[in-house]
Amino acid sequence: MEWKLAAHGSAPINDGRADGFEDKKFGKANRLVWFHGARAIVGPIAYWKRFAVMVAGGVLTVVDADRPEVVEITVDHVADVRTIGTHAGELWLELGAGILAIPLADLEQLVRRAPSETSITVVTWHPLRNAFARVPAKVVWVTGRDALVNIQEPRVRQIRIDANAYGLEKGMQVAFVDQLWPGAYTSVDVPGRARQSVQAPQPLRIANVHSVRVTPRDPAAGAWDSIARTGPSIALVEQLAANPDDEVAREVLLDALGDAGEPCAATFALIRAGKRVSAAEQDAALGPLVHFMTSIKFRGGLPASGELIPHPPDDAGATAAFLGDLRLAMMDTIRIGRGPERLYRDLVGSPSLVGLRRADGSSHWVLQGLRDHRAGQLTHLYGVPYTNKLAVAFLSASAFASVRHIELVVRGSNVAKRAHDILDELGELAGHERHVVFVSPRQNDARLVAQIVIPAFAELGLASFKIGGVTLTRTAKGTQVQAEDRAIQPIADLARATFELT
Repeated sequence: MEWKLAAHGSAPINDGRADGFEDKKFGKANRLVWFHGARAIVGPIAYWKRFAVMVAGGVLTVVDADRPEVVEITVDHVADVRTIGTHAGELWLELGAGILAIPLADLEQLVRRAPSETSITVVTWHPLRNAFARVPAKVVWVTGRDALVNIQEPRVRQIRIDANAYGLEKGMQVAFVDQLWPGAYTSVDVPGRARQSVQAPQPLRIANVHSVRVTPRDPAAGAWDSIARTGPSIALVEQLAANPDDEVAREVLLDALGDAGEPCAATFALIRAGKRVSAAEQDAALGPLVHFMTSIKFRGGLPASGELIPHPPDDAGATAAFLGDLRLAMMDTIRIGRGPERLYRDLVGSPSLVGLRRADGSSHWVLQGLRDHRAGQLTHLYGVPYTNKLAVAFLSASAFASVRHIELVVRGSNVAKRAHDILDELGELAGHERHVVFVSPRQNDARLVAQIVIPAFAELGLASFKIGGVTLTRTAKGTQVQAEDRAIQPIADLARATFELT
Protein backbone atom coordinates (compact mmCIF):
# COMPACT_ATOMS: atom_id res chain seq x y z
CA MET A 1 0.00 0.00 0.00
CA GLU A 2 1.24 3.45 -0.91
CA TRP A 3 -0.20 6.60 0.64
CA LYS A 4 0.69 10.13 -0.47
CA LEU A 5 1.43 13.10 1.76
CA ALA A 6 1.13 16.40 -0.08
CA ALA A 7 3.45 18.77 1.75
CA HIS A 8 1.25 21.67 0.72
CA GLY A 9 -2.30 21.83 -0.58
CA SER A 10 -5.86 22.97 -0.07
CA ALA A 11 -8.43 21.52 2.30
CA PRO A 12 -10.09 18.26 1.18
CA ILE A 13 -13.27 18.36 -0.88
CA ASN A 14 -15.86 15.82 0.18
CA ASP A 15 -17.71 14.24 -2.75
CA GLY A 16 -19.10 11.31 -0.71
CA ARG A 17 -22.67 10.94 0.51
CA ALA A 18 -24.04 9.08 3.52
CA ASP A 19 -25.56 5.87 2.11
CA GLY A 20 -27.03 3.72 4.86
CA PHE A 21 -25.97 6.07 7.67
CA GLU A 22 -27.66 8.72 9.77
CA ASP A 23 -26.05 11.35 11.96
CA LYS A 24 -28.34 11.68 14.99
CA LYS A 25 -27.90 13.98 17.96
CA PHE A 26 -28.42 12.40 21.38
CA GLY A 27 -27.95 14.69 24.36
CA LYS A 28 -24.66 16.53 23.87
CA ALA A 29 -23.21 13.80 21.66
CA ASN A 30 -23.70 12.81 18.02
CA ARG A 31 -24.30 9.21 17.01
CA LEU A 32 -23.55 7.54 13.70
CA VAL A 33 -26.44 5.13 13.21
CA TRP A 34 -26.76 2.37 10.62
CA PHE A 35 -28.99 -0.71 10.34
CA HIS A 36 -26.62 -2.99 12.25
CA GLY A 37 -25.47 -0.65 15.01
CA ALA A 38 -24.45 2.77 16.23
CA ARG A 39 -21.44 4.48 17.77
CA ALA A 40 -20.37 7.92 18.93
CA ILE A 41 -19.02 10.37 16.37
CA VAL A 42 -15.77 11.46 18.00
CA GLY A 43 -14.04 13.40 15.23
CA PRO A 44 -14.26 14.50 11.58
CA ILE A 45 -16.28 12.09 9.43
CA ALA A 46 -16.58 11.41 5.68
CA TYR A 47 -18.43 8.90 3.46
CA TRP A 48 -18.03 6.90 0.25
CA LYS A 49 -20.17 4.12 -1.24
CA ARG A 50 -21.68 2.42 1.84
CA PHE A 51 -18.73 3.23 4.05
CA ALA A 52 -18.09 5.89 6.66
CA VAL A 53 -14.76 6.88 8.16
CA MET A 54 -13.98 9.09 11.13
CA VAL A 55 -10.70 9.98 12.78
CA ALA A 56 -9.70 10.91 16.33
CA GLY A 57 -6.59 10.39 18.43
CA GLY A 58 -4.52 8.82 15.67
CA VAL A 59 -7.19 6.20 14.87
CA LEU A 60 -9.17 5.87 11.65
CA THR A 61 -12.47 4.13 12.31
CA VAL A 62 -14.05 2.65 9.19
CA VAL A 63 -17.68 1.51 9.24
CA ASP A 64 -19.32 -0.72 6.64
CA ALA A 65 -23.07 -0.06 6.55
CA ASP A 66 -23.66 -3.77 5.89
CA ARG A 67 -21.76 -5.04 8.95
CA PRO A 68 -22.23 -4.61 12.72
CA GLU A 69 -18.50 -4.34 13.50
CA VAL A 70 -16.17 -1.44 12.77
CA VAL A 71 -12.46 -1.57 12.00
CA GLU A 72 -10.11 0.70 13.94
CA ILE A 73 -6.92 1.52 12.04
CA THR A 74 -4.05 3.01 14.02
CA VAL A 75 -1.23 4.81 12.19
CA ASP A 76 1.14 7.55 13.33
CA HIS A 77 0.43 9.87 10.40
CA VAL A 78 -3.14 10.76 11.40
CA ALA A 79 -2.49 12.09 14.91
CA ASP A 80 -3.22 15.75 14.11
CA VAL A 81 -6.09 15.60 11.60
CA ARG A 82 -8.06 18.82 11.19
CA THR A 83 -10.64 17.90 8.53
CA ILE A 84 -11.26 14.94 6.24
CA GLY A 85 -13.07 14.28 2.99
CA THR A 86 -13.36 11.78 0.18
CA HIS A 87 -12.45 12.86 -3.33
CA ALA A 88 -11.68 11.06 -6.58
CA GLY A 89 -11.31 7.63 -4.98
CA GLU A 90 -9.14 8.85 -2.10
CA LEU A 91 -9.59 9.83 1.51
CA TRP A 92 -7.99 13.22 2.07
CA LEU A 93 -6.92 14.23 5.54
CA GLU A 94 -5.78 17.75 6.27
CA LEU A 95 -2.84 17.57 8.69
CA GLY A 96 -0.54 20.17 10.13
CA ALA A 97 2.13 18.94 7.68
CA GLY A 98 -0.08 18.86 4.58
CA ILE A 99 -2.71 16.65 2.95
CA LEU A 100 -2.51 12.86 3.38
CA ALA A 101 -4.24 10.95 0.56
CA ILE A 102 -5.26 7.33 1.22
CA PRO A 103 -6.76 5.22 -1.58
CA LEU A 104 -10.29 4.20 -0.58
CA ALA A 105 -9.54 0.75 -2.01
CA ASP A 106 -6.85 0.36 0.69
CA LEU A 107 -9.35 1.15 3.42
CA GLU A 108 -11.88 -1.29 1.96
CA GLN A 109 -9.20 -3.98 1.91
CA LEU A 110 -8.30 -3.26 5.54
CA VAL A 111 -11.98 -3.48 6.49
CA ARG A 112 -12.35 -6.86 4.77
CA ARG A 113 -9.18 -8.40 6.20
CA ALA A 114 -8.49 -6.35 9.36
CA PRO A 115 -4.86 -7.53 9.51
CA SER A 116 -3.17 -6.96 12.87
CA GLU A 117 -0.24 -5.20 11.15
CA THR A 118 0.46 -3.98 7.63
CA SER A 119 3.37 -1.95 6.26
CA ILE A 120 2.62 1.09 4.11
CA THR A 121 4.81 3.52 2.23
CA VAL A 122 4.13 7.21 2.75
CA VAL A 123 5.38 9.24 -0.21
CA THR A 124 5.71 12.97 0.28
CA TRP A 125 5.05 14.97 -2.85
CA HIS A 126 4.75 18.66 -3.66
CA PRO A 127 1.79 19.37 -5.94
CA LEU A 128 2.81 23.03 -6.33
CA ARG A 129 6.48 22.38 -6.95
CA ASN A 130 8.25 24.46 -9.62
CA ALA A 131 11.75 23.08 -10.03
CA PHE A 132 12.68 25.87 -12.49
CA ALA A 133 11.69 28.77 -10.26
CA ARG A 134 14.27 31.40 -9.38
CA VAL A 135 12.92 34.18 -7.14
CA PRO A 136 14.98 37.23 -6.09
CA ALA A 137 15.16 38.15 -2.42
CA LYS A 138 16.80 40.75 -0.17
CA VAL A 139 18.29 40.52 3.31
CA VAL A 140 16.57 43.39 5.19
CA TRP A 141 18.33 42.99 8.52
CA VAL A 142 20.69 40.73 10.45
CA THR A 143 20.68 40.35 14.23
CA GLY A 144 23.15 37.88 15.66
CA ARG A 145 22.63 34.63 13.79
CA ASP A 146 19.16 35.59 12.51
CA ALA A 147 18.60 37.10 9.08
CA LEU A 148 15.22 38.40 7.89
CA VAL A 149 14.85 37.92 4.13
CA ASN A 150 12.13 39.42 1.89
CA ILE A 151 11.26 37.06 -0.98
CA GLN A 152 10.02 39.00 -4.01
CA GLU A 153 7.12 36.74 -4.96
CA PRO A 154 3.88 38.31 -6.27
CA ARG A 155 3.04 38.64 -2.59
CA VAL A 156 6.19 39.55 -0.67
CA ARG A 157 7.03 36.91 1.93
CA GLN A 158 9.48 37.08 4.79
CA ILE A 159 11.48 34.21 6.21
CA ARG A 160 14.17 33.93 8.85
CA ILE A 161 17.27 31.86 8.23
CA ASP A 162 20.72 31.42 9.78
CA ALA A 163 22.87 34.37 8.62
CA ASN A 164 26.19 32.73 9.57
CA ALA A 165 25.39 29.38 7.94
CA TYR A 166 24.43 30.98 4.61
CA GLY A 167 26.86 33.92 4.68
CA LEU A 168 24.21 36.62 4.68
CA GLU A 169 24.71 40.32 5.27
CA LYS A 170 22.25 43.20 5.53
CA GLY A 171 21.25 44.57 2.10
CA MET A 172 22.55 41.51 0.21
CA GLN A 173 20.65 40.42 -2.92
CA VAL A 174 20.09 36.65 -3.04
CA ALA A 175 17.81 34.23 -4.96
CA PHE A 176 15.77 31.23 -3.93
CA VAL A 177 15.44 28.37 -6.42
CA ASP A 178 13.33 25.23 -6.88
CA GLN A 179 10.04 26.29 -5.28
CA LEU A 180 8.27 23.55 -3.28
CA TRP A 181 5.30 25.82 -2.57
CA PRO A 182 4.94 29.59 -2.08
CA GLY A 183 7.49 30.67 0.48
CA ALA A 184 9.33 27.31 0.57
CA TYR A 185 12.38 26.46 -1.56
CA THR A 186 14.97 23.71 -1.69
CA SER A 187 18.00 26.00 -2.29
CA VAL A 188 19.36 29.52 -2.13
CA ASP A 189 22.00 31.30 -4.27
CA VAL A 190 24.21 33.70 -2.30
CA PRO A 191 26.83 35.88 -4.09
CA GLY A 192 30.32 34.34 -3.89
CA ARG A 193 29.05 30.94 -2.69
CA ALA A 194 27.99 27.70 -4.30
CA ARG A 195 24.27 26.88 -4.26
CA GLN A 196 23.19 25.92 -0.73
CA SER A 197 20.37 23.64 0.40
CA VAL A 198 17.55 25.24 2.42
CA GLN A 199 15.31 22.19 2.83
CA ALA A 200 15.28 18.89 1.03
CA PRO A 201 12.14 17.16 -0.25
CA GLN A 202 10.87 14.63 2.23
CA PRO A 203 12.07 11.04 1.64
CA LEU A 204 9.89 7.93 1.48
CA ARG A 205 8.74 6.74 4.87
CA ILE A 206 7.65 3.28 5.94
CA ALA A 207 4.91 3.07 8.55
CA ASN A 208 3.09 0.25 10.26
CA VAL A 209 -0.69 0.17 10.25
CA HIS A 210 -2.47 -1.76 12.99
CA SER A 211 -6.07 -2.88 12.46
CA VAL A 212 -8.59 -4.40 14.84
CA ARG A 213 -12.22 -5.34 14.32
CA VAL A 214 -14.46 -4.29 17.21
CA THR A 215 -18.16 -4.23 17.99
CA PRO A 216 -18.96 -0.58 18.78
CA ARG A 217 -20.93 0.51 21.81
CA ASP A 218 -23.97 2.62 21.07
CA PRO A 219 -23.62 5.79 23.19
CA ALA A 220 -27.39 5.71 23.61
CA ALA A 221 -27.39 2.10 24.81
CA GLY A 222 -30.12 1.48 27.35
CA ALA A 223 -31.89 4.78 26.68
CA TRP A 224 -35.12 3.02 25.73
CA ASP A 225 -34.68 -0.09 27.93
CA SER A 226 -37.07 0.83 30.69
CA ILE A 227 -38.12 -1.45 33.54
CA ALA A 228 -41.89 -1.21 33.46
CA ARG A 229 -43.85 -0.41 36.60
CA THR A 230 -46.20 -3.06 37.93
CA GLY A 231 -48.48 -3.00 40.92
CA PRO A 232 -46.32 -5.41 42.95
CA SER A 233 -43.02 -3.71 42.01
CA ILE A 234 -44.32 -0.25 42.91
CA ALA A 235 -45.61 -1.62 46.21
CA LEU A 236 -42.12 -2.94 47.01
CA VAL A 237 -40.55 0.45 46.18
CA GLU A 238 -43.14 2.23 48.34
CA GLN A 239 -42.39 -0.12 51.22
CA LEU A 240 -38.67 0.56 50.96
CA ALA A 241 -39.22 4.33 50.61
CA ALA A 242 -41.28 4.35 53.81
CA ASN A 243 -38.52 2.42 55.63
CA PRO A 244 -35.20 3.19 53.88
CA ASP A 245 -33.19 1.31 56.52
CA ASP A 246 -35.21 -1.88 56.10
CA GLU A 247 -32.61 -4.23 54.61
CA VAL A 248 -35.15 -7.02 54.27
CA ALA A 249 -37.32 -4.84 52.05
CA ARG A 250 -34.24 -4.00 49.98
CA GLU A 251 -33.37 -7.67 49.53
CA VAL A 252 -36.94 -8.49 48.53
CA LEU A 253 -36.88 -5.75 45.87
CA LEU A 254 -33.53 -7.00 44.50
CA ASP A 255 -34.84 -10.56 44.40
CA ALA A 256 -37.95 -9.39 42.56
CA LEU A 257 -35.76 -7.73 39.91
CA GLY A 258 -33.79 -10.96 39.52
CA ASP A 259 -36.92 -13.10 39.33
CA ALA A 260 -38.23 -10.80 36.59
CA GLY A 261 -35.05 -11.44 34.58
CA GLU A 262 -33.84 -7.86 34.74
CA PRO A 263 -30.09 -7.77 33.89
CA CYS A 264 -29.52 -4.89 36.32
CA ALA A 265 -30.28 -7.14 39.31
CA ALA A 266 -26.90 -8.88 39.19
CA THR A 267 -25.01 -5.57 39.00
CA PHE A 268 -27.03 -4.04 41.84
CA ALA A 269 -26.33 -7.13 43.95
CA LEU A 270 -22.58 -6.73 43.34
CA ILE A 271 -22.74 -3.05 44.34
CA ARG A 272 -24.69 -4.02 47.45
CA ALA A 273 -22.02 -6.58 48.35
CA GLY A 274 -19.28 -3.96 47.96
CA LYS A 275 -17.78 -5.64 44.89
CA ARG A 276 -16.02 -3.70 42.16
CA VAL A 277 -18.26 -2.78 39.23
CA SER A 278 -16.95 -1.00 36.13
CA ALA A 279 -18.44 2.28 34.96
CA ALA A 280 -19.76 0.56 31.82
CA GLU A 281 -21.49 -2.14 33.89
CA GLN A 282 -22.99 0.45 36.19
CA ASP A 283 -24.24 2.52 33.26
CA ALA A 284 -25.79 -0.55 31.65
CA ALA A 285 -27.56 -1.39 34.92
CA LEU A 286 -29.01 2.12 35.19
CA GLY A 287 -30.55 2.04 31.70
CA PRO A 288 -32.16 5.34 30.64
CA LEU A 289 -31.16 7.06 33.89
CA VAL A 290 -27.55 7.62 32.73
CA HIS A 291 -28.72 9.61 29.72
CA PHE A 292 -30.71 12.06 31.83
CA MET A 293 -28.98 12.17 35.20
CA THR A 294 -25.52 12.68 36.67
CA SER A 295 -23.94 12.26 40.12
CA ILE A 296 -26.03 9.13 40.65
CA LYS A 297 -25.41 7.64 44.09
CA PHE A 298 -26.41 4.22 45.43
CA ARG A 299 -27.70 3.12 48.81
CA GLY A 300 -27.61 -0.56 49.63
CA GLY A 301 -27.05 -1.44 45.97
CA LEU A 302 -29.99 0.53 44.57
CA PRO A 303 -30.00 3.98 42.93
CA ALA A 304 -30.86 6.59 45.55
CA SER A 305 -30.00 10.11 44.34
CA GLY A 306 -28.95 12.15 41.33
CA GLU A 307 -29.53 15.34 39.36
CA LEU A 308 -30.51 16.22 35.81
CA ILE A 309 -27.78 16.77 33.24
CA PRO A 310 -27.68 20.15 31.43
CA HIS A 311 -28.46 18.75 27.96
CA PRO A 312 -30.63 15.62 28.15
CA PRO A 313 -31.67 13.84 24.93
CA ASP A 314 -34.48 15.47 22.99
CA ASP A 315 -36.09 12.14 22.17
CA ALA A 316 -39.71 11.46 23.10
CA GLY A 317 -39.21 7.69 23.36
CA ALA A 318 -36.14 7.97 25.57
CA THR A 319 -37.85 10.56 27.79
CA ALA A 320 -40.90 8.33 28.22
CA ALA A 321 -38.67 5.37 29.09
CA PHE A 322 -36.82 7.49 31.65
CA LEU A 323 -39.92 8.90 33.34
CA GLY A 324 -41.60 5.51 33.53
CA ASP A 325 -38.58 3.51 34.72
CA LEU A 326 -38.84 1.59 37.99
CA ARG A 327 -35.24 2.50 38.86
CA LEU A 328 -36.22 6.17 38.84
CA ALA A 329 -38.99 5.34 41.28
CA MET A 330 -36.38 3.94 43.70
CA MET A 331 -34.60 7.30 44.05
CA ASP A 332 -35.40 9.38 47.12
CA THR A 333 -33.46 12.50 46.03
CA ILE A 334 -33.68 14.07 42.57
CA ARG A 335 -32.25 17.55 42.05
CA ILE A 336 -32.69 19.80 39.02
CA GLY A 337 -28.97 20.62 38.88
CA ARG A 338 -28.35 22.55 35.65
CA GLY A 339 -31.03 20.63 33.80
CA PRO A 340 -34.05 22.08 31.98
CA GLU A 341 -36.98 23.07 34.18
CA ARG A 342 -39.46 21.75 31.60
CA LEU A 343 -38.12 18.23 32.03
CA TYR A 344 -37.91 18.60 35.80
CA ARG A 345 -41.56 19.59 35.94
CA ASP A 346 -42.48 16.48 33.93
CA LEU A 347 -40.24 14.46 36.20
CA VAL A 348 -41.76 15.51 39.52
CA GLY A 349 -45.20 14.90 38.04
CA SER A 350 -44.37 11.35 36.92
CA PRO A 351 -46.59 8.73 38.61
CA SER A 352 -43.60 6.43 39.04
CA LEU A 353 -41.79 8.63 41.59
CA VAL A 354 -43.21 6.92 44.65
CA GLY A 355 -39.83 6.92 46.39
CA LEU A 356 -39.12 10.65 46.02
CA ARG A 357 -38.57 12.42 49.33
CA ARG A 358 -36.12 15.24 48.49
CA ALA A 359 -36.62 17.60 45.56
CA ASP A 360 -36.02 21.14 44.34
CA GLY A 361 -38.77 23.74 44.54
CA SER A 362 -36.90 25.94 42.09
CA SER A 363 -39.96 27.84 40.81
CA HIS A 364 -43.63 28.20 41.60
CA TRP A 365 -44.37 26.02 38.55
CA VAL A 366 -42.25 23.20 39.95
CA LEU A 367 -43.77 23.67 43.40
CA GLN A 368 -47.24 23.50 41.87
CA GLY A 369 -46.35 20.18 40.24
CA LEU A 370 -44.98 18.85 43.52
CA ARG A 371 -48.08 20.01 45.34
CA ASP A 372 -50.40 18.34 42.84
CA HIS A 373 -48.49 15.04 42.44
CA ARG A 374 -46.31 14.49 45.51
CA ALA A 375 -48.71 15.49 48.30
CA GLY A 376 -47.66 14.18 51.72
CA GLN A 377 -44.61 12.48 50.25
CA LEU A 378 -41.71 14.93 50.51
CA THR A 379 -39.45 15.61 53.50
CA HIS A 380 -36.99 18.10 51.94
CA LEU A 381 -37.43 21.03 49.56
CA TYR A 382 -34.33 22.75 48.19
CA GLY A 383 -33.74 25.93 46.25
CA VAL A 384 -37.11 27.62 46.88
CA PRO A 385 -36.72 31.17 45.52
CA TYR A 386 -37.36 33.45 48.50
CA THR A 387 -37.81 36.53 46.32
CA ASN A 388 -40.68 34.81 44.47
CA LYS A 389 -43.63 35.51 46.75
CA LEU A 390 -45.90 33.05 44.95
CA ALA A 391 -43.35 30.26 45.35
CA VAL A 392 -43.02 30.87 49.09
CA ALA A 393 -46.81 30.99 49.42
CA PHE A 394 -47.00 27.44 48.02
CA LEU A 395 -45.03 26.16 51.01
CA SER A 396 -47.98 26.62 53.36
CA ALA A 397 -50.14 24.25 51.28
CA SER A 398 -51.35 21.19 53.18
CA ALA A 399 -49.72 19.00 50.52
CA PHE A 400 -46.34 20.03 51.95
CA ALA A 401 -47.21 19.23 55.56
CA SER A 402 -44.75 16.32 55.44
CA VAL A 403 -41.81 18.60 54.54
CA ARG A 404 -39.46 19.14 57.48
CA HIS A 405 -36.47 20.78 55.77
CA ILE A 406 -36.78 23.86 53.56
CA GLU A 407 -34.03 25.79 51.81
CA LEU A 408 -34.91 29.37 50.88
CA VAL A 409 -32.56 30.81 48.27
CA VAL A 410 -32.27 34.47 47.29
CA ARG A 411 -32.74 34.86 43.54
CA GLY A 412 -33.35 38.50 42.84
CA SER A 413 -32.75 41.91 44.35
CA ASN A 414 -35.96 42.73 46.27
CA VAL A 415 -34.92 41.16 49.59
CA ALA A 416 -35.57 44.36 51.53
CA LYS A 417 -39.12 44.56 50.21
CA ARG A 418 -39.81 40.88 50.85
CA ALA A 419 -38.30 41.03 54.36
CA HIS A 420 -41.43 42.79 55.67
CA ASP A 421 -43.37 39.52 55.27
CA ILE A 422 -40.76 37.04 56.39
CA LEU A 423 -41.95 36.61 59.97
CA ASP A 424 -45.51 35.94 58.81
CA GLU A 425 -44.27 33.47 56.21
CA LEU A 426 -41.99 31.65 58.64
CA GLY A 427 -44.85 31.60 61.11
CA GLU A 428 -46.95 29.73 58.53
CA LEU A 429 -44.20 27.11 58.27
CA ALA A 430 -43.50 26.81 61.96
CA GLY A 431 -46.54 24.71 62.76
CA HIS A 432 -44.84 21.63 61.35
CA GLU A 433 -41.53 21.88 63.24
CA ARG A 434 -39.59 22.90 60.16
CA HIS A 435 -35.86 23.31 59.76
CA VAL A 436 -35.27 26.35 57.51
CA VAL A 437 -32.03 27.32 55.78
CA PHE A 438 -31.75 30.81 54.29
CA VAL A 439 -29.13 31.14 51.53
CA SER A 440 -28.01 34.43 49.99
CA PRO A 441 -24.91 35.26 47.93
CA ARG A 442 -24.94 38.80 49.40
CA GLN A 443 -23.98 39.33 53.03
CA ASN A 444 -26.09 42.49 53.28
CA ASP A 445 -29.24 40.53 52.42
CA ALA A 446 -28.36 37.86 54.97
CA ARG A 447 -27.74 40.47 57.68
CA LEU A 448 -31.03 42.21 56.90
CA VAL A 449 -33.02 38.99 57.27
CA ALA A 450 -31.03 37.92 60.35
CA GLN A 451 -31.82 41.22 62.10
CA ILE A 452 -35.52 40.42 61.69
CA VAL A 453 -35.58 36.67 62.32
CA ILE A 454 -33.02 36.16 65.10
CA PRO A 455 -34.74 38.35 67.74
CA ALA A 456 -38.08 36.68 66.94
CA PHE A 457 -36.78 33.11 66.67
CA ALA A 458 -37.87 31.97 70.13
CA GLU A 459 -41.51 32.82 69.33
CA LEU A 460 -41.55 31.48 65.77
CA GLY A 461 -41.78 27.82 66.68
CA LEU A 462 -39.28 26.69 64.03
CA ALA A 463 -37.17 23.67 64.89
CA SER A 464 -34.09 25.46 63.53
CA PHE A 465 -33.10 28.38 61.36
CA LYS A 466 -29.74 28.75 59.59
CA ILE A 467 -28.44 31.94 58.00
CA GLY A 468 -24.97 33.23 57.18
CA GLY A 469 -23.27 30.19 58.71
CA VAL A 470 -25.16 30.58 62.02
CA THR A 471 -27.70 27.96 63.12
CA LEU A 472 -30.35 28.58 65.77
CA THR A 473 -31.87 25.39 67.19
CA ARG A 474 -34.82 25.22 69.57
CA THR A 475 -34.21 22.77 72.43
CA ALA A 476 -35.96 21.91 75.71
CA LYS A 477 -33.49 24.18 77.49
CA GLY A 478 -33.88 27.14 75.14
CA THR A 479 -32.15 28.26 71.98
CA GLN A 480 -28.81 26.80 70.98
CA VAL A 481 -26.51 28.89 68.76
CA GLN A 482 -23.88 27.28 66.56
CA ALA A 483 -21.58 29.36 64.35
CA GLU A 484 -19.42 27.87 61.60
CA ASP A 485 -15.82 29.00 61.11
CA ARG A 486 -16.85 31.06 58.09
CA ALA A 487 -19.98 32.51 59.65
CA ILE A 488 -20.82 36.16 58.95
CA GLN A 489 -19.51 37.81 62.11
CA PRO A 490 -22.27 40.43 62.65
CA ILE A 491 -24.88 37.64 62.44
CA ALA A 492 -22.96 35.46 64.89
CA ASP A 493 -22.57 38.40 67.29
CA LEU A 494 -26.28 39.24 67.04
CA ALA A 495 -27.29 35.62 67.78
CA ARG A 496 -24.99 35.40 70.82
CA ALA A 497 -26.14 38.76 72.16
CA THR A 498 -29.82 37.95 71.64
CA PHE A 499 -29.60 34.72 73.58
CA GLU A 500 -27.02 36.02 76.06
CA LEU A 501 -24.28 33.65 75.01
CA THR A 502 -20.56 34.33 75.23
